[in-house]
Amino acid sequence: MQTNTPCTDHFRAEHTSVRRGLDAIEAELAAAPDTDDSRPTRDAFLGLIILFERDLARHLDDEERLLYAALRHHGVGDDAVLHACFQEHGDIRVGVQTMRRVWSRAFPGTPGVVAELKDCAARMITLVREHLEREEGSLFPRAETILTAAVLERPDASGHCFPSARSNGRSAI
Repeated sequence: MQTNTPCTDHFRAEHTSVRRGLDAIEAELAAAPDTDDSRPTRDAFLGLIILFERDLARHLDDEERLLYAALRHHGVGDDAVLHACFQEHGDIRVGVQTMRRVWSRAFPGTPGVVAELKDCAARMITLVREHLEREEGSLFPRAETILTAAVLERPDASGHCFPSARSNGRSAI
């Protein structure tokens, strides 16, 4: 059942969930010992990968398929903020692949493995936080100004700008 709330509100709610997940994992990483056989660091890093692969990947896809497509359809395709946000989605996807590669060679006792895991995680957390701020501070307000309430609040024939059917309007994050 669809609600009459803008899809930007749906995405903001998902951003809040993402931030909570990032905060929890960041705290785990900060509390983990800096020894090269640190299981807590490895576990927290894997938790971050899972958050990104399971929940954030779906969120990025939904934003592109719904909100970004609606903006492009309404003539905002050349907008610098939209372009930057789309590029950041690509950077996040590449970053997740990098995290997987780092994880695959992060055997306990490997010299420098904990420092590499923590550094990689910190870079990704920063990238995601900055991206969420850009969307909420610039892109979403612009979308709410440009797109009509009808586009923001209900599905249209093109399927643009409404919460994912997979999440039934609720965040899965």
